Amino acid sequence: MSRQSSRIVRAVCIVVGLLLTALAFSDSPVAGGEGFGMVETLVLSVGVLTIFIGVVLSRFASTYLLVLASTIITLVLAEFVLKALLGPSYYTAYAFDQRYLFKLEPNVSRAYVHHPANGGHTVVYKVNSDGFRGPDLIETGTKPRIVVYGDSFIHAEYTELPETFPVQLANQLSSAHGLEAEVINAGVAGYGPDQILRRLENEIEPLNPDLVVVALFSGNDFGDLLRNRLYRLSDDDRLVENDFRLSEAQQRQIKLNRAEPVLLKLLKETKNKLLSPEDEAFVFDKRQWIEDALAQHLAEYQSYVARGDNTVGEFGVDPYSADIALLPESPSAGYKIQLLDRIVARMKRVAEAHAVPIVAVIIPHPVDLLDGDHDSGWVNKAKYSEYSPTRLSDAMVSITVNSSIPTLNLFPVFKQTDVKSHFLRGGDDHWNSVGQKLAAEAVATFLSENGLLDALSE
Repeated sequence: MSRQSSRIVRAVCIVVGLLLTALAFSDSPVAGGEGFGMVETLVLSVGVLTIFIGVVLSRFASTYLLVLASTIITLVLAEFVLKALLGPSYYTAYAFDQRYLFKLEPNVSRAYVHHPANGGHTVVYKVNSDGFRGPDLIETGTKPRIVVYGDSFIHAEYTELPETFPVQLANQLSSAHGLEAEVINAGVAGYGPDQILRRLENEIEPLNPDLVVVALFSGNDFGDLLRNRLYRLSDDDRLVENDFRLSEAQQRQIKLNRAEPVLLKLLKETKNKLLSPEDEAFVFDKRQWIEDALAQHLAEYQSYVARGDNTVGEFGVDPYSADIALLPESPSAGYKIQLLDRIVARMKRVAEAHAVPIVAVIIPHPVDLLDGDHDSGWVNKAKYSEYSPTRLSDAMVSITVNSSIPTLNLFPVFKQTDVKSHFLRGGDDHWNSVGQKLAAEAVATFLSENGLLDALSE
């Protein structure tokens, strides 16, 4: 190699080494994200070694660069393959949104792995180009259009598409009532009524539905209102939008969820499995879960309402509404009920302004259906004497009826069944495909009996 070529190779080594060193300190998701851990140490070590070879061991520089380039190319190709094969299992389906906090990302496929108690199988679902689970929307006006808003009960990432509530509702309307309708799954796991309101405000005009169904889960939808911090009550008890903000940890997690390579996710997962003994595996304690839920709700009230902290609560942590169920006279319970009342009233006004009928469906929590004892939680009724199994559902019904919204309370519908056979197990409080079918039948009948299908047929 000529002296000039040697200088070029040495310079390339030094530049590459400096770039790798900078990458290690950059907090980039490609190098492991913020902080300085195992991946950053590895990248820094390679960077320092590359500089050292370029400065001290220049005679090996060309061979080293060839090996380094081959390794990087191999890793990049491996990442492409792994992303294609494992991407649905390792990447979130959500994207950050300034208006809703988060939303489903269009045109993605994601996987949900069930708890062993529910079979341990994997459900792969797709989000269409409009950001809804299911097939692409048909042309407006082709069929009557029903939009079903809700949280994970409607999104139902744990259920195969044909067995989800919106699809089964469409089937029931067709088979039992002769109505061929397009039923849009507008559910998003983790959503609360506040996010549904904002979606409704933004989407009711472009979607142009003939009917809106809002599914409210009595088990945790109250808590979303204080956790999300999208709205608060003014001094004169009016609903006002709040200037929420994300914590630094949440911002970091959003970046990692969307940009961290699958290779790094696999590496971290393997490391955690090796460092965590099997006997330390998480065991769900349904008794402690209710106590923890109560403590969380009371703390969120103090943080948001009493101290005015606008930092959004932890994503994906939606515990049972223990403050309302167990301590109905608490300030936390009263504030949430009043806040939901204002949110639902605005939903009604939005629907009326666009001349669209709106219906509310109240989904009960299995803990309440089983008088305080289910796989997903246990209420100490001796300690909490004010507990009433129907309180959460009744509170929601009172709110929706107060806004003159036709309301179907599913509590009595599920109460007369074998409750456990309609819900998941293993600490999960969601309904299964059997429960979704029962709800679809009840909602279809409710729509028919209340004359709401006549207008759709016309």
